[in-house]
Amino acid sequence: MKKKSHIVYMAAAISILLPATGRFAIGIIICVAMLFITFFGTIFNRIIRNLVSKDSAIFYQFVISILLCTIFNQLLTLFSPVLSIYMGFTIYLIAFSSMIIGFFASDNQKDFSDVLSHNIINTLKFCLLTLFFFFLRDYIGYSTFTLPSPFGFIEYKLPSFHQYYKSFFWGSIPCAIVLLALSLTLITFINRRFDIVRRKLY
Repeated sequence: MKKKSHIVYMAAAISILLPATGRFAIGIIICVAMLFITFFGTIFNRIIRNLVSKDSAIFYQFVISILLCTIFNQLLTLFSPVLSIYMGFTIYLIAFSSMIIGFFASDNQKDFSDVLSHNIINTLKFCLLTLFFFFLRDYIGYSTFTLPSPFGFIEYKLPSFHQYYKSFFWGSIPCAIVLLALSLTLITFINRRFDIVRRKLY
């Protein structure tokens, strides 16, 4: 991951991940939302770029991403009103961050299937970071592993040692920032290793 790309990912990760409730179930919802927005956003983006100029397309892309977030939020409310409340305004931050990272970037010179697969792969990489980060927050903050359900969370208690040391730090934002930095460092390291292997193969 290049330095500029790393900075962009950091900004997007902070805006999406830090405000959200630190449960793995929420991480799953965020990943599903990002894939939903990426898939349909890429489709609408290609249509928009064929109808309007490049300058005005950015505005319409943002409007479409907000609309997709609203639709997803309504679907989430139908599935679980509790999870919709937990997500709160975080669901709409995905629209802004998706624009920054380019989850549904489009190139009219390329085949649409190539553009869609490229955007989906980029989103899946970010989902890997998201799931790892929320797993750490869930375990370190609450010693649990949670999954989404129509009634909120399905919670599984996990063995821990750190919870014996009573401290608000484990569930705090400063702890979340530390975990996010560690997650980004690990994902960046793995991505660089894959790049090295890919260059050797090709």
